[in-house]
Amino acid sequence: MNSDLEIMRNATFLDKNEHFVLIVDATHASSKRSVKGKLALTTKRLFFAQIRGIFSKQAAIRLTIPYEDIVSVSTHRWLLLWNKIVLTIKHGHQTSEIVFIKIPDSEKLVERIKELIHQVNNEKKIETTVVIKEKADETPLETLKKKLARGEITTTEFHKRVQRI
Repeated sequence: MNSDLEIMRNATFLDKNEHFVLIVDATHASSKRSVKGKLALTTKRLFFAQIRGIFSKQAAIRLTIPYEDIVSVSTHRWLLLWNKIVLTIKHGHQTSEIVFIKIPDSEKLVERIKELIHQVNNEKKIETTVVIKEKADETPLETLKKKLARGEITTTEFHKRVQRI
């Protein structure tokens, strides 16, 4: 019989060029009830999966969070016995907290999550820099032609701006 970790590793949750970094036992503490499962860190996101089934076990994702949506992560003592991890997540202009309890070695896990967030944010900055440099090679006239074609400016405004170039 497969262990829970093998079930997680063999599941088809991962996107192209994504791989598992760490999988730990955790309990997701929601307002309604607590759910035991696995907290998985990948190279692109964090997700929580519940292992279901008696004879044929399967992993079902209950929560997935891209690292760029995590505003902060911290660990606290919970009921003197366990540590909890609190993730603050952004949803547009609002934030919410997601809590995982009964986390073994929570301090190391929080540090690992912070490292992955930093790594993903640096990759995004590099992608942004490349895009800006590509657009900077465009002449002002080419930029105006594209804006006209997309309907962002009128023909009259196009001609006024061309005369200023």
